Amino acid sequence: MAYNKCMKERVFFAVLVLRKLRKERRVSQQMLADYLGVTQATLSGWENEKYEMDKVNLCKVADYFGVTTDYILGRTDNSAPPDAKKDAPEGAPVDDSFSEAMKLFRELPPDLQKIGLEHWRLLSEIAVSRK
Repeated sequence: MAYNKCMKERVFFAVLVLRKLRKERRVSQQMLADYLGVTQATLSGWENEKYEMDKVNLCKVADYFGVTTDYILGRTDNSAPPDAKKDAPEGAPVDDSFSEAMKLFRELPPDLQKIGLEHWRLLSEIAVSRK
């Protein structure tokens, strides 16, 4: 019985976090629904607690916003995945500026992340050509 109550609280918390993330990042229900491969009505149903989000979509939402599933479920206040060092290219020195860049990157909506990656690729090509 206590487990069911805990799960209901987690699901309710996930609804609040989903809505908060979506609004903070200025992502419409339709944009997120398209990414997840569900209808806007389904996403609205999750946010209005008509339907319960499944595990696969919970993971997709976490990936989309660059947060952990534990953050969405209210099990931690830390939204960032555990270690920015895992995101670094092999052999790259990881310092505070890299960690900060990754944190900022994760906070961008997906369309701006795509643009950011294009810029980083261009900068990398320029750096290689200068050598």
